Amino acid sequence: MSRTDAAVTAMVLIGLLAVAAAGEDAPVVAKITVSSSPAASTLGQRLVEGVMTFGGRTYLLTLRGVTGATSTIGSVSNLVRARDIEGVYRPADGELRNDAGVRLRFDPPLPLQAGELQIEIASRVYPKVSTGQGNSVE
Repeated sequence: MSRTDAAVTAMVLIGLLAVAAAGEDAPVVAKITVSSSPAASTLGQRLVEGVMTFGGRTYLLTLRGVTGATSTIGSVSNLVRARDIEGVYRPADGELRNDAGVRLRFDPPLPLQAGELQIEIASRVYPKVSTGQGNSVE
């Protein structure tokens, strides 16, 4: 193999590695811990509580569509603002995604009813706001 052939082969390999790296998972920016039992049920739909840590803050979440008691931890990618976690998640490529592009991966996976998960922010838990201006979500 000549030096030119070796250089071309090396460049092709570098290009392939760059393409593969671009297709890797987005970095995890938040974690969700899901409680082991349903918090309540409304109209036949179970509500499960979760706690999300994002940007140094903790948020209480309500999850709808979980079929039974479970304990799991979720990794969150593509989350820019806390409120982007809200919405309906559907399975896609081994993870869950909402319309805002947020991606969730639970280990172990959540048992879902009809393959969908709905998440809402119930409140921001920590740090406590002492300014008297409320407990709003960004």
